[in-house]
Amino acid sequence: MTFNKRIARGAALVAIAACALVMPVNLASAETISVDVGTKLSDGLPITGNGQNLPSMGLTTGYWFAGPSPAPLVISYYSSGEALKHQSEISVAALKWTRSWVKKECGSTKPAKVRACKAAAVFDVDETLVSNYELFVEADPQFTIPSAVDISAANANCTRPVIAPVRALFKAFTRLGITSFIITGRPEADRVSTTTCLAGLGIAGYGDLIMMPTGNTQNAANRKADQRHALIKKGWKIGPSIGDQISDMANGSMQHGFLLPNLMYYVA
Repeated sequence: MTFNKRIARGAALVAIAACALVMPVNLASAETISVDVGTKLSDGLPITGNGQNLPSMGLTTGYWFAGPSPAPLVISYYSSGEALKHQSEISVAALKWTRSWVKKECGSTKPAKVRACKAAAVFDVDETLVSNYELFVEADPQFTIPSAVDISAANANCTRPVIAPVRALFKAFTRLGITSFIITGRPEADRVSTTTCLAGLGIAGYGDLIMMPTGNTQNAANRKADQRHALIKKGWKIGPSIGDQISDMANGSMQHGFLLPNLMYYVA
């Protein structure tokens, strides 16, 4: 699986004043790039992103963290507002594509007909609906994996902020009649805290929250593809998959991936 990614530029950009999907957004840096999404679809599927993601480092399983060396560039990217700008751009592009897909797939954009058509979307959680930037920037050393205690506490206490443009996208999908499913790498043990946190952040009404099954040893790409395929077997038509990792949209069982920026870590 290959995907060309650029490391964030050092020059700071002016933070955008607002991130609502109703505002006009310049989509110049939202590119559609063809990637190899696995053996199930040899020709690949389109992924819309802006290239602000870590390289795969040749990993086929496990995790890779940025570490402290590029910390100034990573901090500049997030603190300047550039990350939020890109999150907004990708969210607007996802809504535009999904409206077109729904009209073609369901023959209508009327919410009742879209619901009857069983049109669906998939969202990841971390770096998609919620941001872990503060957790990773405060890690010692910076941008290395935080301790299990810190991660567990952050999950339980819901201390991480929502990514507002993606929440707006989630709500726009709901108004359109699309059923959104949340597929996350968080373990089943965190279901209660994750559900409570999402509700507190204004993310509710989704079809299901699908966690990592206890004892599952698959890499993220295969596990999430299997979970999407299980939804399709139940009759759901999955259009967009929104996440911050290629593994959120690899190996098929969706139509179009929307890749949010993440310069902090890579999940195979």
